[in-house]
Amino acid sequence: VPDGSQINWILTVENTDSAAFVFGDNLVKLKKTGANSFSCFLKAKESSDYKMNLSNPDVNRTKEEVWYQLNVIKDEYPSIEIDERRDSTALKQIGFYGKALDDYGLTKLTFNHKHKDSLNYTSETLNINESFFHFWDFSSLELKAGDELTYFFQVWDNDEVNGNKSTKST
Repeated sequence: VPDGSQINWILTVENTDSAAFVFGDNLVKLKKTGANSFSCFLKAKESSDYKMNLSNPDVNRTKEEVWYQLNVIKDEYPSIEIDERRDSTALKQIGFYGKALDDYGLTKLTFNHKHKDSLNYTSETLNINESFFHFWDFSSLELKAGDELTYFFQVWDNDEVNGNKSTKST
């Protein structure tokens, strides 16, 4: 299940007066919701082995245990690939072909740049597409010989469980 999933377990049983899950050292008691039913809600954060404990005071417990596995799939960081294209006749213009991917979707894509002497980056928000093209004309920056520019793309995923994660291009 994806990280942060809300799992609603509903057990229908017979001749059972209590039910619980055992996740490692944690005992999670299920709520009795009917004559033959129990339920509980859990938020899936970590993969874990677990077992069910069902009890009936009229029956001796069996020594046999059945273990199950809950597999939680963590949200990965987004990825971004950039192919920079320069035209030898337009020295103050760069074209970028890019590809941005994430396992659960993207929320934001920016192009960021700054002059070596500047403290802050100028950031431009771009349309979010898996494949994209961005054209940058930096002739208005009034650069002199030897000036340095730093620039990168940054993309954010949509991880509402743990907070959005971002990746910068290299």
